[in-house]
Amino acid sequence: MQMKQPIATAEVREGERCVGTARYYLTNCSCQVAPVQTYGVSVSFTGEHGASYSDQVDDICVTQKQAEDLLHLLVTHTVTPVALRDVVEDYLAAR
Repeated sequence: MQMKQPIATAEVREGERCVGTARYYLTNCSCQVAPVQTYGVSVSFTGEHGASYSDQVDDICVTQKQAEDLLHLLVTHTVTPVALRDVVEDYLAAR
């Protein structure tokens, strides 16, 4: 699994107050049993007091464009690691 620099960064807000920063990553993995490259997404969050957590979902898409579209959706809606898996599941179910 390879993770690159963040594709995007967003302030996470509760009302007018910034409570932390979310960073969004595109991940990729080469399958060992077939010559296929798959893509996933990762979100990390650092709160205003320094606490951080992250989550990653691998093997979501077979094209980088599909993964980038999903990542754009995550950034637009400021999805945090807590909601990442639910949002990805909904995204896949709607396709």
